Amino acid sequence: MTAISKNVALLGYEGLQPTVAASSEDDSYPARRLLTQRLSVGWRSAVTVITGITVDFTYTASREVAGVVFVGANWSDTATIRAKLSDTALGNSDKGDTTLLNAFDLTVTPLRTYLPPWGRVAVALLSSSVSAKYIRVYIEDPDNTAGYVGASIAFAERLWQPGYNMNGAFQTTDKVIGDPGAQVTLRGLNVNIHAATTDERYKLLALGRDIKANRRVLLLPHPLERQSYVHEALWATMPALPVAVPLNAVGSHHSVQMQFTEVDE
Repeated sequence: MTAISKNVALLGYEGLQPTVAASSEDDSYPARRLLTQRLSVGWRSAVTVITGITVDFTYTASREVAGVVFVGANWSDTATIRAKLSDTALGNSDKGDTTLLNAFDLTVTPLRTYLPPWGRVAVALLSSSVSAKYIRVYIEDPDNTAGYVGASIAFAERLWQPGYNMNGAFQTTDKVIGDPGAQVTLRGLNVNIHAATTDERYKLLALGRDIKANRRVLLLPHPLERQSYVHEALWATMPALPVAVPLNAVGSHHSVQMQFTEVDE
């Protein structure tokens, strides 16, 4: 399977619907709500259950998976996450194991210190994608002061990366919303993929149509730098379709311009 590179990564764009179950859930916030792609929904464990939690993703057949993502997590600084992937049973690791990870790598302060208004993103990526039917995620958060573990969205899917990295600028479409005194900044990111092949161009145009219509996507500007996830991960939609500009007369390569806008719903 494809190894993950330093190029920008897009995750969660497929909107797949595996069976999702959790070892603990509040009756009003069941685990199946993790599949809605809406920040206002989500899953919570039962009150006081903050350790020994598992979240399971089961597909009807083996699928390509690069890792697991939880968006809008209320987890503490010391929370840990581990994912085991299998083709035989939940909890087995015959297809992969992320090993135990700090949910949020806070060892280095990125140049852009930003905390999303909708909560943190916890990402556990494999070094390369694998094919798996069962994914079990282990969550431990004994220091959680809310008294429960929760997240708005979660998925275990493949990721997509361009052959050449994106040039991006966070500040180009940032905007502030909300009433004075309770405002939050929703970021925008304009990117340009240089020398996209014909296959990449078609994939990006199709992806743009899906996202603009009804999907969200997680964008990781630096997927091999876990310390950047907390501040740079972007849960976003696309306000406009990608624009492809040919770079040569035969149209074999294009410069593809894309705009992502952070969402808070």
